[in-house]
Amino acid sequence: MIRSTYKWTTYKQCISGSILRIRIYVDLKENVCAISLTGVYKKI
Repeated sequence: MIRSTYKWTTYKQCISGSILRIRIYVDLKENVCAISLTGVYKKI
């Protein structure tokens, strides 16, 4: 799959940062994931 959706618990280790109306997270492996206002993560 090119895109995958993750729940909050999957990226609990991500570091939070605010970008406009979505929050961008970078986990310990430097993978970038975004959380929408609905609380759904998408690996980007």
